[in-house]
Amino acid sequence: MPKHSFYYNNLTVARLNALGLENRFNLDYRWRIYDGAVSRLKSGSHIGFGVEPVLNPALTKVSAMLTIQPLAILRLRASYGLLSFFGTFDFLQSYNTPTAEHYTAEYESTTNNRYSETGTQAQFAALLQAKVGPVAIRNDFQSFRTDINLRDNDGDGRKDPVFYFIRDDIMIQGHGWHIINDSDVLYQASKFGLTAGVRATVVKAFYKDSSFLPGESTDDPNGPTFRLGPLIAYTFFDRPDKKFNKPTILVISQWWIKHRYRAHGSPEFSSDGTVERGSVGDSLPGMPTLVIGFSFQGQVWGKG
Repeated sequence: MPKHSFYYNNLTVARLNALGLENRFNLDYRWRIYDGAVSRLKSGSHIGFGVEPVLNPALTKVSAMLTIQPLAILRLRASYGLLSFFGTFDFLQSYNTPTAEHYTAEYESTTNNRYSETGTQAQFAALLQAKVGPVAIRNDFQSFRTDINLRDNDGDGRKDPVFYFIRDDIMIQGHGWHIINDSDVLYQASKFGLTAGVRATVVKAFYKDSSFLPGESTDDPNGPTFRLGPLIAYTFFDRPDKKFNKPTILVISQWWIKHRYRAHGSPEFSSDGTVERGSVGDSLPGMPTLVIGFSFQGQVWGKG
C-alpha cells in the first residue's frame, strides 16, 4: 500500500423483501500509518478521508467520511451528510406513533400521505474481523443518528415522530438513533475466488416515550428484528493497486427469525381486519430477504 493513495469502492445491490435497488460509491484519500516492513496485523492500516454518495429510486444520501484502521482486524468509521427523499416510490411517509401499521398492504392504501423531505444522517461504525486459515469471522456494528423534520400526516396537531425507513426496513425516529449489526462466519477459498458462509443481522430502533400516543405501551413494537441465512460471493480476480480490481458477485438469502410482519407467524391482516397481507405485493410470512449485488474497487492513484 503506498504512503499516499486514492481508493474507490462501488456496490450495486438489488433486494427482495423488502424491495430495493441501490448504488453505493465511496472515494477516499488514504494515508498509510506504518512505514517499512510490517506484520500481518498491521497490514493495510491507514487513515482515510473521503465522500460517499448513495442513490436509489426513493432517496439519496451524500456524506463526508473518516476512516481509521489502526490494525488489520479493526476498522473505525464515521460519516455525516445529507439524506434526501424524492417523494417517489411511496417515500417518505411518517406516522404519529411507532405502533402504527406500516406493512405493504396498509402502506399502499395511504398514498396521499407521501412527501419529499431533506435532513441529515450520521453514521458511526466499527468492523472487527479475524481469519484463521480459510475461516474468517467478522462483525460489523453500525449506529445511525437521523435528523429530519416530519409533517403532521394525520392532522392530530403534532408533528409525526417516526417514519418507515425502507433502507433498513424498520420504523425509526425523525430525530433519533438506530443500529445494525452484521455477524459473518465465512469459509474463503481464495485460490478459486469463492467465499461462502452465514450472516446474522440484527436491526434495532430506539424510540422516545413521547413518540407514543397517550395510554400506549412504550415497549418497542417493531424490534429488534433478526434474520439469518447463507452468504456466497465470487471474486473474478484480485490484482492489488489496479484501477479496476476485485469484481465480485454477492448473494445473500436470510430468513426472518423475528420481525413484526415478515417472520413466520406474523399477523395476516391489517388492524381493521379487512386487508389481507400479500394482497398488494407484501411478502408472505416465512419468505426470506434476498440480496444480489455486484461490487468492484480500485486504486486511482498512489505515491510513496
